[in-house]
Amino acid sequence: MNPETLLQKLGQSVGSFFNALFSSTSFLSRLPLYQDGDEVERLEFSRVAYAFPLAGMLIALPSAIMLLLCFVAHLPPIVSAVLTVGMMAVTTGGLHEDGLADVADGFWGGHTRDRKLEIMRDSATGTYGTMALFLSLALRVGLLATLFAATPPLQATAIVIAVSALSRTALLWPWVSLPAARPSSNSEGTTTHKDEAGLSARFGEPNQTTLLIAIFCSLPAIAMMQAASGNGATLCALVLCAVLVVAFTLLAKSHVDGHTGDVLGATQQISEMGLLLGLVAIM
Repeated sequence: MNPETLLQKLGQSVGSFFNALFSSTSFLSRLPLYQDGDEVERLEFSRVAYAFPLAGMLIALPSAIMLLLCFVAHLPPIVSAVLTVGMMAVTTGGLHEDGLADVADGFWGGHTRDRKLEIMRDSATGTYGTMALFLSLALRVGLLATLFAATPPLQATAIVIAVSALSRTALLWPWVSLPAARPSSNSEGTTTHKDEAGLSARFGEPNQTTLLIAIFCSLPAIAMMQAASGNGATLCALVLCAVLVVAFTLLAKSHVDGHTGDVLGATQQISEMGLLLGLVAIM
């Protein structure tokens, strides 16, 4: 292979990587890395989902900056935690919180699989969803406040970034492990629109190879967490996160026999709480 061909292939590989990173970040957040919405609509997750951990790092940057400003202003840990969680919600547009609320409403508000999926598609938030949102926000704010009170600014910032990355790696597990809960096509055999078809029907789905590459891409986040919190806390956080994600995947299988976008969003929230809880338990 001559140098010119090698450089061309290298350029294509770099371009493909940044396309995957920017596509994943745009899909998981409100960050305008792609001005043209059509770029996101043409996503193929079998090709780009491996970049979810790195996208999680980019998504956490506004929250990390907010946290550093809170430290500079000497704000109380609880205030810093509220602002950090709030900035993350603004950055993502509440995407994952919405998934958690829909799952809570659907899983415990419906008596049949079809009814559960119907409730999850409804944009209204019911009692179960409201309670789940309140508990999730309260727990994350409390855990972050505890971490911020006991951790120097740079280490705390690294933890926020690492947790964001690892929780978005975790959401790939039910996506790969479970089939799509919603139909992939209509009666004419063509892919249906957003409200009728599932996430995988519109964008494809990652496979085990994608998941393995994503785990490899999450190693920098694990290293950041280890440097900031130590080996014991990092191990505890990862183990607790893994247990919760596997348990929730089994729960999703029992309720709707598959994954939906809401299930993936709820997985991110649950894994984030698990990571923070594991860190606080040891630190």
